[in-house]
This record gives sequence, structure tokens and C-alpha cells, in this order.
Amino acid sequence: MKLVNLFTLLFLFTLLSCKEKDEIVSYPIVYSNFPITDNSIKAFTKNGEITDPNTVNYIKKQYGYLLTGMNSFSTQDDVILTFLSPEKVKLRNFDSDYSDTLNLLKKENLIYLERKDTVSALVDLLFYSFNKLFNYKPLYYEEIPLPCSAGFCKAAKYKPCYYVKTDGENLILPMIDFIYRHQDICIYCVLKINNEFCRDSVPNIDAKDTVIVNEYYLKFKKQSSN
Repeated sequence: MKLVNLFTLLFLFTLLSCKEKDEIVSYPIVYSNFPITDNSIKAFTKNGEITDPNTVNYIKKQYGYLLTGMNSFSTQDDVILTFLSPEKVKLRNFDSDYSDTLNLLKKENLIYLERKDTVSALVDLLFYSFNKLFNYKPLYYEEIPLPCSAGFCKAAKYKPCYYVKTDGENLILPMIDFIYRHQDICIYCVLKINNEFCRDSVPNIDAKDTVIVNEYYLKFKKQSSN
């Protein structure tokens, strides 16, 4: 009986050892992007999404030419993600060959690639309003009171993050081109925002304003190791 138990233990130990070997990850792991082929342009007012076809077509005709961020990712390998370890990732910059090494943190179903340097920004009404329009926020963010005599009552300190989702073995960066329109005047246009539009924020849009969003996804495929 003791002999049988000994063999059983040895067999289980062998199985566990094999499993541990199978789970060993070899670094670096490299991901490269697919060309972006699909996008969706939508517009919102305080009352919700604009669905009237004539109005939507008018908005696309008037402002669609500004929403060009996805053109930066029209070919494969425009962006490279290199996982150096379980905690470090190197990202080749969207617009150049400059690479930034980022800290990797996971929270719920999202991967945060956090820059190491803290940046600051003055918090005005525009800054505050735009931040509320997005789903994802930096992991580190704090606001510091300022003397209102300076013209601003707060400053924000935060570490910028890239927000990454997983799709099987592939990775996805949700992207937005964003226009804020006051009546018929485009007052703010930002391209290639790595985030998702927060539809719960729609009631916070001012009565005479329109938010135009071009949503697309930057997808990455794991490169085979040599």
C-alpha cells in the first residue's frame, strides 16, 4: 500500500512539473497591428444619439474630413508592442520610431500600460467636461487646489495610460477621433485618442453642443517566435 502511494505521488509530481513547464512564458513577446478597415461615426447631443439619416449624413459631410486618425494605421506594423516581462512593455510611438517603456498593470478585464512620468494640467471647464466623456481613466490621478486668483482653481496630476483589451491571443486598443461642436462651430478636435466614448455622459453635453465620435479599433496579432 505504501508503495502504491509513493508511485501515485511521483506520478502527480511529474504531471505538475510538466504543467509548470508548459506555462513558462518566454520574453520578449511581440505584437504588431493589423491595418484598420472598419470605423463608425456617430453624433450625440444632450438628448442622445442622433439617428435621423439626413442629419447624420450632413454631419459626416461637414466634419468627416477632419476625422482622419485611423489613416495613421492603414498598413501593418505601424505600431509595435513588445512585452519585455510580465511588468514591462515597450511601445513604438504612433507617429515615429521613438519607443516608450511602460509599466503593465491589470485591473478587471483591462490592461493598463502606464507611463512612468507624471504630467500636470490645469483643470478648466473644458478639461473637466472632456474627461467625463471617456470610459477609462488613468490609474494615478489627483487634483490639487490652486488660488482661484490664478484663473484656475485646480490642477491635475496624472500618469498617462494606454488602455488595452484582450481578444483571445490578440490585443485591441479602442480608439476615438473626437469633435466637440458648439452650434455650427467646431471648437475642439482631437485624433487618435486611446479610449472609449462613455454613453452615460451624454446628458452632460451642453444644450447647444454636439459631440461627434469616430470609433475604431487598433488590433494586434502576436508574432510567431523564431
